[in-house]
Amino acid sequence: MRRRVVVTGIGCITPVGNSVDELWGSLCRAENGVGPITHFDATSFPTRFAAEVKDYDVGTYIEDPERFEHASSNILFAIGAASQAMADSGLADGDFDPPRFGIYLGAGEGGQDFQRYMSLIARSQTDGEVGEDSAVSNSDSDSSDDGLDFVL
Repeated sequence: MRRRVVVTGIGCITPVGNSVDELWGSLCRAENGVGPITHFDATSFPTRFAAEVKDYDVGTYIEDPERFEHASSNILFAIGAASQAMADSGLADGDFDPPRFGIYLGAGEGGQDFQRYMSLIARSQTDGEVGEDSAVSNSDSDSSDDGLDFVL
């Protein structure tokens, strides 16, 4: 038996557009999304440019954005892209068979939280070096309240 896949809706949040139409227009105009880093102070880094998503507000897609105030940016972007895809599909009214419904999500650099990562690196250093015995538990730190333990 041959199985078929039907793409019913698409959505995207990217450095060159926060919708399919914006992305397509940017691609047709050969624009790129690379520019100076604005999401954190990069002055002490050798590279100070990146392809950042610009002008994104998850509140455009959901009624209670404060529910996701601690979510990483890739989660917030996924909410926007999935909302666009559902709207594009025409299935937003729930007229579909859930067991036969699926989502394909593609994301780059997912789950990385730069500020937390750098904090962990800084706390794990011993005399300027990351050592084998530099295990860190962020539950002992007052800088994080998510209850997760990290070992570097």
